[in-house]
Amino acid sequence: MKKFFKNFPLILLMVWPHTSRFFENLIVQLSGNKINEGIVFICGVGIVGLLNIIYAFFYRIEDDDLAVWSLIIKLVHIPYYFTNMISALVLLPAFLFTILVAFGWAVYLILFVICCFYMIASSLYTVRVIRHLKKQDRITKGKATLLTLLCFVPIGDVISTGMVYSISQSTRKIKEEKI
Repeated sequence: MKKFFKNFPLILLMVWPHTSRFFENLIVQLSGNKINEGIVFICGVGIVGLLNIIYAFFYRIEDDDLAVWSLIIKLVHIPYYFTNMISALVLLPAFLFTILVAFGWAVYLILFVICCFYMIASSLYTVRVIRHLKKQDRITKGKATLLTLLCFVPIGDVISTGMVYSISQSTRKIKEEKI
């Protein structure tokens, strides 16, 4: 149970994008439709994102398990990013050829900001693993810099996380063999 609570922010970051609509509707229904669904959504994104941004700096790294969690989070978020991209492409013609042109670009901006916020929240765990690997001299400074920059680029973040996981696992085996 202690391990579950230790990893609760990580688990919340994994499931929130996929389950947020359910919880939004639940909160709105429990309030008797007195709360706006959009406000609940923005608050949920903000709370989960900020919780993970803060937690990324305080997570205790043990046996490179953060590299595994970081990779799992990124892989679980891929369908969420893909769904947002598809929904934006489907809505594009409606916004280009109707009176909703001004409103449509606001929707795109909100989707983009939310996706970036989740990407940054999950990328900070990868940055933490990179710092950990660099402190133990298991990765070069140039490679650490490149992987850190890739963490904040769409699609590059998933590639960077995969590479960091691979480096973490391979250098851990080498480190264990030396002992």
